[in-house]
Amino acid sequence: MISKTVKISVTGLALCLAGTLQASEYTQKVTDVLVQAKATVDAIGIYRQPHVPRGAAADNAKNCRELEYEMQSTVPNTYSYKPDLYDDPAMGVSFWVRTIYSEAAMIFWYGAVVEFEENTRVVSAEDRVETLRRLKAEKRCFER
Repeated sequence: MISKTVKISVTGLALCLAGTLQASEYTQKVTDVLVQAKATVDAIGIYRQPHVPRGAAADNAKNCRELEYEMQSTVPNTYSYKPDLYDDPAMGVSFWVRTIYSEAAMIFWYGAVVEFEENTRVVSAEDRVETLRRLKAEKRCFER
């Protein structure tokens, strides 16, 4: 997608300089390409979007005690149990062994995949806890 954007930008700039394309047309074409690129990136889901807590119909039917119980069982999923890169002993071994065997780099990539999966789990659990908190607030569970 980036190479397409660069090609269109360079072509549009050349045509603009040659006088065959007006500057406003060039700006419109570049804007269209950037909008398409943003839509593609958003569809892939590379970056996290703000979470809007919305409870499902089944969640709305729960009472305060059930919401609290589910929240208590979900909170442990918000913790990260994987050590950081430099605190992970497997990464230290990977760096040391990689000086001799290049295949040891797979340990490093495995750690990156595990960290990505863990971050995905933590984010979804945090979003679920936030939804449950919102439902508890709507039901006024904190009042006696």
